[in-house]
Amino acid sequence: MLQFFSAAVQLYGILGLIEDQIGTYLSAGCLAERRSVRPHTQEKSMKYLLIIGHDAFFRPTKPLISNIRRWIKKMEKCGKRVYGNPLRPSDEASTVRVRKSNLIVKNGPSTRTKEKIAAYELIKCSSMKEAIEIASGHPMAKAATIEVRPVWEELAD
Repeated sequence: MLQFFSAAVQLYGILGLIEDQIGTYLSAGCLAERRSVRPHTQEKSMKYLLIIGHDAFFRPTKPLISNIRRWIKKMEKCGKRVYGNPLRPSDEASTVRVRKSNLIVKNGPSTRTKEKIAAYELIKCSSMKEAIEIASGHPMAKAATIEVRPVWEELAD
């Protein structure tokens, strides 16, 4: 079956995969759920930040938390997840600005919006299309909003 899969992968132009990458990827269940979320290829991967937000009435349920943990494990096995965390409520935030050498600290979030940033995930993949597909598979996509934003890597290095 692995040989058949390897031949199919080559037909679609995905070259340079080795057997253990394919086996790890298949065991992670990535291909079964999202066909275009592919294992690492020779293409240059890019980083994308998934900014997860919800309104003030949102409360996570135990099944949702369980599903998020499963998604994290699957994305780590696929080699797509770099890092991520949930965030404490926005009313526990502080906003920092320096203007004319004066430090200005404000309690609370920087903007007043209905949706608050609740978590973030940094992923690496080959395109915005793939990043959107990964985000759509995150359990919070059904319960909240996920903004997918490319990392400006030229400024990050």
